[in-house]
Amino acid sequence: MDKMPVLILRPSIVVPVWKEPLPGWTDNINGPTGLLIGAGKGVIRTMYCNQEGYADYLPVDIAVNGFLVATWNYIANKDHEKRVYHLTSSSEIRISWAEIIERGRRITEKIPLNNIAWYPGGSMKKSKLLHNICVFFFHLLPAYFIDSLIFLAGHKPIMIRIQRRISKGFEVFEYYANNQWDFKNDHVHVLRKLMNPREKKAFKIDGEGLNIDSYFEDCISAARIYILNEPLDTLPAARRHMRITRSQDPGLYECPLSTNATDDQKM
Repeated sequence: MDKMPVLILRPSIVVPVWKEPLPGWTDNINGPTGLLIGAGKGVIRTMYCNQEGYADYLPVDIAVNGFLVATWNYIANKDHEKRVYHLTSSSEIRISWAEIIERGRRITEKIPLNNIAWYPGGSMKKSKLLHNICVFFFHLLPAYFIDSLIFLAGHKPIMIRIQRRISKGFEVFEYYANNQWDFKNDHVHVLRKLMNPREKKAFKIDGEGLNIDSYFEDCISAARIYILNEPLDTLPAARRHMRITRSQDPGLYECPLSTNATDDQKM
C-alpha cells in the first residue's frame, strides 16, 4: 500500500468556468448559478443566510488545472510524497454573501432574463422563522395564485413545481450559507512555484486577475444561452420587460416583517 500512487485533491464548491473552454459555462443550476437565475427571474424573494459570512468557491477550470498540475508534479518531478491538496480560494478571494447578492442584483439588471415573474428583489434573513414567514407570503402564495391563472387558461401549472425545487435547493444551500470554513492551500502554492510563466498561464491554478463582476456577467450570460435557451438577441425585449415590472413593483414584494436593519439585507 505504501507504494500505491495516490494523490488526494479536495476542491471546494465548484462553480462555472472562468476562462476555458467557455466563460461562465455550466451544465446545472446548483450553487450560485441557480441563485442568480432564481433571483433574476424574481421567484426567489428571501434567503436564510449569514450575510456577513462567505463561501469558498472555485471555478471548474481552475479545479481541473489543479488536478493536472498535481499529477504532472507526481510524474515529472517524481514527487511521490502523499499529501492532501486543498483546491480552495477563500485565502485569496473572499467575498461576502451580501456582496454576492448586491453584485448579482446589478448584473441581472444589466443582463436581465426573459419573462421574469417579478422585478428582482427581496432580502436575506438571519432569522429562520422570519425567512419561513416570507417564503409563505412571497414564494408560495404568489405561486399558487399564478398556477391558478395558468390552470384556468388551460395550461399545466408550473410555479409550485419551481418553488418545490427551490425549497429542496435551499435545504442544501442554507448549511453552507450559514457556516464558513478556511482551508490552507500551502501545497498548491508550492505547485505554483514549480511552474514557469508559460505553464502558469496555460494551467492557471490561482484566482489572480479574476474580475468578480465580469465573471458574474459571464455566468448569467452563459446561463441564458446554455441552460435557459435564451439567446442574447432577446436582451432588448428582456430589458423592456424589466422596466415594466420595475414600474409596477415599488417595493410591494419586499418582506416588511423585519424592523432591524442589521437583520435584513436587501437582495
